[in-house]
Amino acid sequence: MSVKIRIKRGYFYLDVIQNRKHHWESLHMKISADAKIRKKQIQFAENCRTKRELQIAMGEWNIADRGIVRITLVDYIEGIVGKKKPHCPMCNCLYWIKKFRNGGRIQLHALSESWVLSFQSMLLESHLCKGSVNKIIRCLKVILNRAVREGVLFKSPAANIRMVKEVPVEKDVLSPDDIFLFQNAETKTELEREVKRGFLFSCYTGLRISDLKTLRWGNIEKRAISKYNACQFWIKKMQIKTKGVVEIPIPPSALGLLGVFGESGQAVFKMLSVRTERPGNAILKKLAKRAGVCKSVSWHTARRTFATLALESGADPFTVQRLMGHKSIKMTGIYAKSNNIKSGAVLGMAGMIEEAGQKELL
Repeated sequence: MSVKIRIKRGYFYLDVIQNRKHHWESLHMKISADAKIRKKQIQFAENCRTKRELQIAMGEWNIADRGIVRITLVDYIEGIVGKKKPHCPMCNCLYWIKKFRNGGRIQLHALSESWVLSFQSMLLESHLCKGSVNKIIRCLKVILNRAVREGVLFKSPAANIRMVKEVPVEKDVLSPDDIFLFQNAETKTELEREVKRGFLFSCYTGLRISDLKTLRWGNIEKRAISKYNACQFWIKKMQIKTKGVVEIPIPPSALGLLGVFGESGQAVFKMLSVRTERPGNAILKKLAKRAGVCKSVSWHTARRTFATLALESGADPFTVQRLMGHKSIKMTGIYAKSNNIKSGAVLGMAGMIEEAGQKELL
């Protein structure tokens, strides 16, 4: 990095070399023929050169306005978070930053790439899964990029930090036999019955827990039966997570889980809708144990089960994508790892070849 004074065509310029790139910056000042004035001009140009050199150095050191950057990282994030929900990604990121060195009371200008790497190492040593660590680091990147946009930092110290390589983990999916066992699980309280009903309904429709909680009777439409439509009732609802509208047919076997229809604005699963925290994961595990289902069960298990069984039954992946409300087919492809799907595809292909061979013999 260097800044030098140059005179070109009778005007003063700064010759700047930064990051191996060379450019000229005009001072918009024509050199005077008077020696005294010229001496003052040279002094002024030297002051400009010094100031420009300092500006470049501040950028390389990641220093902006000193009055702004005295704010700590924790205070800056708290200002962004404001009144967001306590379980939002930024709140989670803030929680772990407070558990790091000095409670995260580091000034923004003092942040460095080594600090971010140390923070990432601490997260990995805290027995968090690699996916959770990557979510926290991504959130930190978003925060620091915002600081750059607001002029608080010149560049993000997390810009070159790579995500931790994740190892794919096979998650449990219920088989039709497991669902049958779960249907017969004993329930002892009204909440257990509601959780069981909602979970089974999710197995049939693929709704997330957030959409079960916000499902209203007005979201269920009655449609005419035709050769293009075998289901009388359909769900039409905006998803809480993606804000996209999904249309899902309700199979007859799932209609019995709904009971008597209520008014348009009433919740379908009342006990789930009034609970602010994620309800029922512990209850689901109890019910699975009572039913004799030896798998790890959570609310998302029902969604995975819906997608996997739909694909195993021969449904088109793009149709399953629309039913699930996925924005990308890659997300739907995650569920296409079942051995039944693989074996069905191979056997189907082999059957086609054998059938073609038999036709040739005839």
